[in-house]
Amino acid sequence: RELLNKVDKFFFSSEWSCESLIKNNAFDKDRLHIMPFGANLEMTCSAKEVLWQREKISDVCRLLFVGMDWIRKGGRIAFDTMVELNKRGLNTELIVCGSPPPDEIRHNKLKIIGRLNKNDKKQHDMLNDLYKNANFLFVPSRAEAFGIVFCEAAAWGLPVISTKSGGISAVVKEGITGYLLPSDADYFQYADRIQKIWQGRDEYLRLCHASRMRY
Repeated sequence: RELLNKVDKFFFSSEWSCESLIKNNAFDKDRLHIMPFGANLEMTCSAKEVLWQREKISDVCRLLFVGMDWIRKGGRIAFDTMVELNKRGLNTELIVCGSPPPDEIRHNKLKIIGRLNKNDKKQHDMLNDLYKNANFLFVPSRAEAFGIVFCEAAAWGLPVISTKSGGISAVVKEGITGYLLPSDADYFQYADRIQKIWQGRDEYLRLCHASRMRY
């Protein structure tokens, strides 16, 4: 607290982070400023190329999960949602990049990529390809201070399906670039939302365009 009292300006990535400091400390709001992060990717594709990719019709709905903490990022919900969508007859894949799921989490529609290092050009390009070829970024985080992956998704015009938790709403605009479900939402509710968007082509493309423009 003594150190914080000596600081002239604080910069936070989200309103949630800012409010957390105010809640736990008596601070003058004039010292607090919000400066969101951007996508930590090197983009070589134009907006036109990105959106052209989104307009291509696919017979598979590809859900991309990117995160290094399987439990906190809601990995099990993402997996159960993919299983449920396939039960409903919607051909769906879940691509997991980052933290591998537990050994008991296996399915023929689950693809595990593992961790990628963006400082390595080859792996950086692999990550870009994952975003490029996905249809949704689906990371139903239990807790999140901000979430760079949501910015990366926007760069590729990907709609986001996540949770109304922490600072995610600083990146994902509800009903505009994606949807944030309540923290107690189950996989049936996530499946309902994804199915509705995927089968409503105009809605899907509207989210794609808004995501890229947000980026």
